[in-house]
Amino acid sequence: LELQPAGSRRMAAADFLNGYDIADGDVFE
Repeated sequence: LELQPAGSRRMAAADFLNGYDIADGDVFE
C-alpha cells in the first residue's frame, strides 16, 4: 500500500465502497 500516494489510496478506498471499478487490485498490492 506504500506504492501509491495518500490521495490515490483515498480514491481507491472510495471506489472500493462505491463499486470498485478502477482500482482493479491496486488496493491489495
